[in-house]
Amino acid sequence: MNGKVKEVKHRWILLAAVTALGFFADIGTKYLAVTRLEERVPVNVLGEYLQWLLVYNEGAVFGTKPPGFFSWMHPSVFLSIFMLFAISFLIFYYRALKKNEVLMHIGLMLVLPGAFGNLYDRLIHGKRGVVDFIRMGFPPDNYWFIYNVADIFVTVGVAVMLINFVMEAVQKKPAGEAAAEPAGEAKTEAVATASGEMTAAPPMEAAAATDNAEPDGITKGADAGIISEEK
Repeated sequence: MNGKVKEVKHRWILLAAVTALGFFADIGTKYLAVTRLEERVPVNVLGEYLQWLLVYNEGAVFGTKPPGFFSWMHPSVFLSIFMLFAISFLIFYYRALKKNEVLMHIGLMLVLPGAFGNLYDRLIHGKRGVVDFIRMGFPPDNYWFIYNVADIFVTVGVAVMLINFVMEAVQKKPAGEAAAEPAGEAKTEAVATASGEMTAAPPMEAAAATDNAEPDGITKGADAGIISEEK
């Protein structure tokens, strides 16, 4: 699929709609997790491979922590400030996109609701932490990070944007090679032309030498006639 095949129409309406749907889906599922689940008590969904497990995350996406040099600041405060800057940057970046950059539009439309969902949860329940409740992996100990619906939106959105970057890089490479081929052909033709001119030069010189020789022959003939008359 080419990321620049079609144009995105009504992109701000689409962004608002997707952001609202993703935001309320995240907040709604977090509300259900808090009201229906007991903290750190797993509930099997697909055996022990997929579980509901309620935890409160003070870190970032998938439970990652902020850098150590911000240890004096509460993680929720640091991450809230960081996310505000990140959301502002994403909106400005979205505004700068061309309408035919379809995959980038899709990626940002998915990242933003996830960012807003976790930011809201962090601002409203900063001391408690963000609600995470989905756990996947292989029992008994090989489990992935515990996450929520907002994390899913962010992860899928980033993956779509990375796919777009890879596709653009692959498309630019053949274009560069195609542009290099005519240049190589032109260079070969120029060398061949120069070689032909150099090869054709000796006959011209020979012809010039013949032309120069003819007057000498005529002079010699004239001299011979004068000598004959004298005799």
